[in-house]
Amino acid sequence: MKRNLAYLFIVLLFSVYGCKEKKKVLPADQYHNGHIVIACDNDFRYVMEQQREVFEATYPGASITFDYMSDAEIMNKLYTRELQEAVIGRQLTTEEIEALTRIDSTHPREHLMAKDALAFIVGKTSTVKALNYERLFSNEQQILNNDNFTFVFDGKQTGLVKSFRLFSGVNKSLKIFALDSIEAVIDYVRQHDGAVGAIPYAKISDEDNPRMQQLLKNVNIIAVEKKDSTGKTIASTASEADIAIGAYPFIRPLNYVICNPYERVGTGFANFIFKKQGQKIFLKAGLMPTTMPERDFIINSNGVDVKK
Repeated sequence: MKRNLAYLFIVLLFSVYGCKEKKKVLPADQYHNGHIVIACDNDFRYVMEQQREVFEATYPGASITFDYMSDAEIMNKLYTRELQEAVIGRQLTTEEIEALTRIDSTHPREHLMAKDALAFIVGKTSTVKALNYERLFSNEQQILNNDNFTFVFDGKQTGLVKSFRLFSGVNKSLKIFALDSIEAVIDYVRQHDGAVGAIPYAKISDEDNPRMQQLLKNVNIIAVEKKDSTGKTIASTASEADIAIGAYPFIRPLNYVICNPYERVGTGFANFIFKKQGQKIFLKAGLMPTTMPERDFIINSNGVDVKK
């Protein structure tokens, strides 16, 4: 009898202990508690900081640190698994996907958050009003050199060139170089009439931002001319409207790469971005979100009271 009571006591003890242990296990939908470091292309610092601030305000238990760096540095962090999530301005190549998958047999996931573009700028006094798309990708040796253009990029390791493979077939004597900041690019094109700046549209897209308003006072965004399927030349610019309808030829994705789908805070952040609030942040910043947020209207069915 005593032996049976002792056995029963041990069973009850393990049962109680097991219940306590189960309470410590977080539920599967707990995506808004904890911290994560995400690699992010320098081009998207402005808009992604807005996303982070609103996400953390909405979910106080979660925190995000963006590690801003060049495209090449981001890929190195992903290959070494030092970081497992990233925001980049392009899609992964087939070779990159295969290399990332070989590391731990986990296929990286890509999510299109919004659309950015490559914007071309010139100084206010420049005579350059447009660029020809066919010339930018021409294999003819002197076709761009004869225009006496100097192309200036924002960032020495920018992902813009990799995104569009610009100037891959032209003479190496074409003057192309990079400066350290968007301010330096704007200052250069302002002082050199033959210079064309190539910058991320995301850095100047928010026209309500006072800093960006100040930057745009000294430059013009120029059009890109490209032939359509009928042979007619169409001019379009890096703008929210032309990006939305796909008319502009230099559109690039704002891409969220996840190499570890089991990382809960990162997945929770991805879910937030694709909801109404996250997509509105992209729209407010002048970019084109993946899904257009719905607009809410209040209809007054009682009529309008007009006072004389």
